[in-house]
Amino acid sequence: SRASMPLERVFSDVCGPKETESLGGCRYVVSFVDDFSRFAVLYVVKKKSETLDCFQSFLADYGSAGKLRSDNGGEYTSKDFRSFCVSRGIKHEFTVPDTPQQNGVAERYFRTVTKMARCLLFESGLPSALWLRAVDTACFLRNRSVSSSRQCGKTPHELFYGRLHSLERLKVFGCAAFVFVKPQFRQKLDSKAEKGVFVGYDSASPAYLVYYPESGKIQRARSVIFDESSVSQSVASAGVLDTFGEFPSFEPTGESCAESCEPLPVSASPESD
Repeated sequence: SRASMPLERVFSDVCGPKETESLGGCRYVVSFVDDFSRFAVLYVVKKKSETLDCFQSFLADYGSAGKLRSDNGGEYTSKDFRSFCVSRGIKHEFTVPDTPQQNGVAERYFRTVTKMARCLLFESGLPSALWLRAVDTACFLRNRSVSSSRQCGKTPHELFYGRLHSLERLKVFGCAAFVFVKPQFRQKLDSKAEKGVFVGYDSASPAYLVYYPESGKIQRARSVIFDESSVSQSVASAGVLDTFGEFPSFEPTGESCAESCEPLPVSASPESD
């Protein structure tokens, strides 16, 4: 039966390895999806063995879970993971081998954010190495969109936190972003803004994430002016590669996704609007 309150049951899955590394060298994504609200949190990691670290971070940020459901991957069946669940009083439910349908909430969630991320990358013209930022943004948007699985007209974010959320921060993924340069970092005749590309929202602060194609770096910035009128032209003028390349497969593959994660959160901090 479906959970009747947030964190009563949490579904989890590991997806990867991705064919293309993120800018930080990560290839795996760990998901935690609340059964009641469908509110989801993603962590991007380099190794599956860090899944326990991700789960510990999730509980520290969002509260204790009553039940956890996952497949029989080695990262979930390890002695350390089992001992941690017992110590926290968390009932760990496992799926029957070769039956990913029993963990369908997490499996379908990966499929949904994959399709969203693919659309974001194609529409923006950004290189496939930025798949992590596209997945992060897809998760952010999904948490703030009405879900068909809940016939109540409320978003996962609203159901999980019990309050309405603001949409003032939403910007067009891949649009031109002009970041204010503080006086101490420029001379009097230098430009007061540096042009980049908007690639998402910082999970730990109200800042935006801006990508600079020339240096290949991503910066957190708060004082930003966006030009959302023409995404493709904005990206092209910023020097983004014309060739898109192959987007890494993000389709869930059941048990094979979880054999045995830098717990670097994608959307790992409590949401603050």
